[in-house]
Amino acid sequence: MFFAVLGKNSEISLAELNFVEPTNIKPIWNNIITFDSDFPDRIKQLGGVIKWGRVVDKEEMINRLSGQKTIGVNDENLGKNLKSEYGIKRYKLVKLSHTDKEVKEKGIEIIQINKEQFWIVEGYQPIYLYEVVDFEKPARSMQMGMMPAKLTHILLNIGLSKIHRDPHPATRITIYDPFVGSWTTGFIANHFWYDFIGSDIDISSAEKNKPRRLAFAQFTRGKRGDLLAQPEKKFDLFVQDIHKKLSLNLWDSKSLNLLIVTEWRLGPIITAKSTPKDVQSAQTQVLKLYESFLERIAEIKQEICPPLQRGKSGGQGDFAAVCTIPYYIWHSNILEAKLNKDLSSKGLSITSVPEIYARKDQLIWRKILIIE
Repeated sequence: MFFAVLGKNSEISLAELNFVEPTNIKPIWNNIITFDSDFPDRIKQLGGVIKWGRVVDKEEMINRLSGQKTIGVNDENLGKNLKSEYGIKRYKLVKLSHTDKEVKEKGIEIIQINKEQFWIVEGYQPIYLYEVVDFEKPARSMQMGMMPAKLTHILLNIGLSKIHRDPHPATRITIYDPFVGSWTTGFIANHFWYDFIGSDIDISSAEKNKPRRLAFAQFTRGKRGDLLAQPEKKFDLFVQDIHKKLSLNLWDSKSLNLLIVTEWRLGPIITAKSTPKDVQSAQTQVLKLYESFLERIAEIKQEICPPLQRGKSGGQGDFAAVCTIPYYIWHSNILEAKLNKDLSSKGLSITSVPEIYARKDQLIWRKILIIE
């Protein structure tokens, strides 16, 4: 059995958790859950949880303490008992929702549930990765998407939960971002060993950031020593106006699982002085772009997994898309309803994560859409 301490956006974290195909989910307290999963390697890839690990008995907990010099505990009494009974020389108190750098990198963290049951922390949110992607870009612009790396990571896993229907998929998975911007999605996808294709009407910023992937392939970060970049994976880029039909055959549709993960910029700046008319105008502008975006998605889906025809089988690939749309607090939001209209004629369906991804001190938040 596993446990996870969910992030502040708990519903979004639970949507991402579908990537590990969880069973027997049980809420414990304060955004903490236990669950079973047959895919522990996928749990390591989660981004929306603060920390995760395994539920163990007392005997296994004692065995895991062997050779550990830095011990993190959630309770003072637990720390004192470890010192008196098992000779632990030093412990540090660590709150459930916090991460201690020393414990994370050099020790082990133990959470006591009752006298016979303990949680051993085995992984943490990869903050180091987000810092590299968000704060060390040579090129960025307010005219492009500014989706945070952590949210990009979560969207990637939400989308993969729709693609990973076979526990042992034989076909490869390619991530595509049609609003590549400064290449946030590409960096996250490449870090987790996925092929990546990106496009935009202006790819100059992405081109300036591309060499970073090769530079970071030389370094490892974090306790597990993960490579920051995978130079052998596909990392391609091309110019594409989203209003125009894709003219290049960029993938082998007969053997491809394709996942689109993207965000366009959140539209014109909205302030406390913006009127309902300003917000309506902003939504109209965003809507025009996303209508073209859905047209492209429908074309791609038709290529990847066309409907069954008489005497013929459909495509062998699988397809999904995950994106965000702006959500205007204190105002009427029409985008999702408008995008849902007449989607059946395009062969698409849209579902959304109910929880809104809040932006601190901002008037435009994000709503996550899943398109299949």
